[in-house]
Amino acid sequence: MCLIYSIFLVVFGAAMVITNDKRVVNVLLNGLGVMMTSAAILGGTTLMPTIFKDMKGWHGLTENSAFYGMIICNVAIIISAPFARSITQLLGTRVTLIISVVLCGAINNVLFYPTNYLVYIAFLLNGIGWAVLRVAALAYMTKNSTARSLSRNNAIHWIMWTIGLILGNAVVMIININSDEISTDQRYMIATAMTVICLLGIPGYFFTRDIPDDYEEQMALTRDT
Repeated sequence: MCLIYSIFLVVFGAAMVITNDKRVVNVLLNGLGVMMTSAAILGGTTLMPTIFKDMKGWHGLTENSAFYGMIICNVAIIISAPFARSITQLLGTRVTLIISVVLCGAINNVLFYPTNYLVYIAFLLNGIGWAVLRVAALAYMTKNSTARSLSRNNAIHWIMWTIGLILGNAVVMIININSDEISTDQRYMIATAMTVICLLGIPGYFFTRDIPDDYEEQMALTRDT
């Protein structure tokens, strides 16, 4: 996790040195938030069926609790996605993205003390957060693109999302490797690791910069001088 995060910081630093285009920086920072959030969600939900199976009988938990939770999550995504644009306009892009990441983090926080109802609530919050995050993040990526750079920025966005999936799987393998069952200590370790990964996506949003309407003309003047 630290290695991938460090590599991103190096790439981000290089981008700032090579280009003075705020939009490139914004696309990378936006991608970082999506990357870390997708890693955290995948890591936590992948292990939930095994965790709940080992905890069967604990406050109503069963091995199917995670699957029922995923249904709730996906329904929440379907219902929330149409409202994402209105939420973004109301709160602003930066605030919307940060709140969305926090909501997504609920899916891993519940592993500290999972009960059947808390798990379902966490999946509900995760579905709302993930729906709004995906819509807002893609809209923000598009806002920071031109006709020429849209394909490139779209590729950057999806590459970073995919890296997040790889990161999530890697953390799961490291924590759960050679384990027939997941102990309480491992559960706490998973919850802590995934929560930290999710929160690491937030700092970048504080450094995103607003793009004025005449920014393209400003960049053209800069290139001509």
